[in-house]
Amino acid sequence: MFHSRKAMTAFGSVALMFSTLCLSPGSAVATSSGQVPDATIGSLVESRLAHHGLDNVHATVHGGVVTLSGEVATLAQREAAARTADLREVDRVDNQVTLRPAQVTDAEIAAGVSRALDSYFFHGVFDWVEVKVQHGHVTLTGSVYQPWRRTVIADRMAGIAGVQAIDNQISASEVSGFDDQLRFQAARAVYGNLLFSEFAELSHPPVHILVDRGVITLEGTVRN
Repeated sequence: MFHSRKAMTAFGSVALMFSTLCLSPGSAVATSSGQVPDATIGSLVESRLAHHGLDNVHATVHGGVVTLSGEVATLAQREAAARTADLREVDRVDNQVTLRPAQVTDAEIAAGVSRALDSYFFHGVFDWVEVKVQHGHVTLTGSVYQPWRRTVIADRMAGIAGVQAIDNQISASEVSGFDDQLRFQAARAVYGNLLFSEFAELSHPPVHILVDRGVITLEGTVRN
């Protein structure tokens, strides 16, 4: 469609520029199905990565498939890069981003994981999570009160330097009014006792109470 210079409004100018980009010879050409050009997708992904502070991650696009490369400090950044590149126009993201080697021991990683767990507000008396670290691979086991907590806990671990992978084996208790009643009855029985009343207000008390389909399990430590 031809537009004279006089007849073009500001809106028409933008439309013509877009048409020229998509249709002119020698540029990345959109298909007849309306597929966005690879070059356009690549520029958009690179811009989004930079906006999220992922300057060391680079994207190449071929046939709508985005391949990510580069090096980042944490597993969380690697996962964030994949989410950032997963646009509506993208068919698939091939995440080849690697983790920068961290000079930390498994013991240091385990300590960082414990701090992340202890600082999590929703990890309380009805949750119990155990951590094992081997060559940077973190395995999480135990049980939590609500299913969404297991995902959040794993996400917190992903931000710790040195963590190479996370095997989340945490289970979640089924939603049950009967189990909820047992939880609060057991908590009152334990922390209403004079031997434990001093711990009742702690965010991470020494005894944790797990309830699953009427079965009560106690985890933790006591003085004697």
